[in-house]
Amino acid sequence: MRLVNADFIYVGMVIVACLIYMTFHMKSFFLASLSLFNIVMSLPVALVIYRFVFGVTYFSSIHITILIVVVGIGADDVLVFHDLWEGSFAIQEIENDLTKRLTYTLRRASKQMFITSLTSTVAFASCIGSKIMPIQAFGVFAAIVVSLVYVFTICF
Repeated sequence: MRLVNADFIYVGMVIVACLIYMTFHMKSFFLASLSLFNIVMSLPVALVIYRFVFGVTYFSSIHITILIVVVGIGADDVLVFHDLWEGSFAIQEIENDLTKRLTYTLRRASKQMFITSLTSTVAFASCIGSKIMPIQAFGVFAAIVVSLVYVFTICF
């Protein structure tokens, strides 16, 4: 258990590294930190769905490691949205209309982010076919978390 707890330091390092990169890329610590908070908040919501909707009671430290994966997926989603938002300044028809720019960006970004999230969700959901119960439980939890990261990124 001491080794598992020591390994959680690496999870924190992943989050800090992602925060630094997102801050550098978006040129805003505020946006980067709120984006990471949004990503991390998918975990407790997923845990409620996992436990009370799907009725799975098994939870171990391996479930927390999904945070490393979803920080990467969520950061990718945020950076795709940010890049498309920045690119929308170059489109003369919508450059002065905030609503049109947001609609354009959300429409384009949501398609790209959906494909990334869908493939990851399906990959984790394939663990449900395992005969090993902890792997099945992890697959259910991971699929829920990845799906929620997409929803949270689009909605919030």
